[in-house]
Amino acid sequence: PRVITLDDLHPGPKAKAGSSQLLYDTDGNGTELVQLDGSASKTDIGTITSYVWTENDSEIATGVTPVITLPVGIHNIKLTITTSTGLSKSALVVITIKTPSISLKKPFTVSSTEANLGNNAANAVDGDPATRWSSTYTDPQWFQVDLGKKYNISQVIISWEVASAKTYTIEVSDDGLNWRTIMAKSNMPSGARTDDLNGLYGSGRYIRMYGTARTTTWGYSIYEFEVYGSEPGFTGLTSTSQPRFKVFPTQLATSEKLQVICPPGLLPAKYQVYNQTGQLSIQGILTEKNSLVDMAGNLQAGIYLFRVQHQGYSQTDKFLIIN
Repeated sequence: PRVITLDDLHPGPKAKAGSSQLLYDTDGNGTELVQLDGSASKTDIGTITSYVWTENDSEIATGVTPVITLPVGIHNIKLTITTSTGLSKSALVVITIKTPSISLKKPFTVSSTEANLGNNAANAVDGDPATRWSSTYTDPQWFQVDLGKKYNISQVIISWEVASAKTYTIEVSDDGLNWRTIMAKSNMPSGARTDDLNGLYGSGRYIRMYGTARTTTWGYSIYEFEVYGSEPGFTGLTSTSQPRFKVFPTQLATSEKLQVICPPGLLPAKYQVYNQTGQLSIQGILTEKNSLVDMAGNLQAGIYLFRVQHQGYSQTDKFLIIN
């Protein structure tokens, strides 16, 4: 059924920027081709003479359905249409480009599944943030993924529904029987949330969330269980054989730029800036040997993590923002 908004009831141009999209960088090159769609735009006064697409007030495309290349990240894109009578109207669309997790669509096992609601275990590794797995209403419960081969685990992201975990561990195993804890969380806040667990150290073919206490009387409910890491041979921060990125200064003001010297063999590389709570603040792509990352005055004073990745290689450095 067609949705009619209040804007549709007024005469003049109507900008329609299409539906939001979630795409995965499946080839690992840090970018993805995206087709924008302004074909639903219309006007009852004059004709539409231009379609201009912008991001952060910079023009990125023109036309009704242009195809563009976007880097990994969340992109808020604005379409502005202009008519032959000089009238203009704008609309927004969100395009999210993600690096696929190594748990995406991998085999899984769970301790239990809540009956008759359709919240099956496959939903937590299907890449769809709108579907979820939910367990029965007892402790403990676990969600386990077979990654297919051994990985060095560096990050786990769990998107919880309101029925979230208060206390849980992240564990890895080589055989699915003997487990090693690489992260323990306790007294976690109630309600829906996303736990971004960075700086993990541990390796295994199997990985699981093992919950021992819940924030509600319901079970454990996960929209997405994302795992990131590298195959053995790329040991990230512990590697002495891999060339390293040089990140400096370690202390800078909000108006300064972070300098990164990149080994040519590790380009292009993705970078991410996280605050102390694990929240992603800035991200982008490094393509030059000498790169400058603009903090753009968006970061508050405090300690941050700068994480850079190229294929299986990962490196994390700390830096301090001062007023």
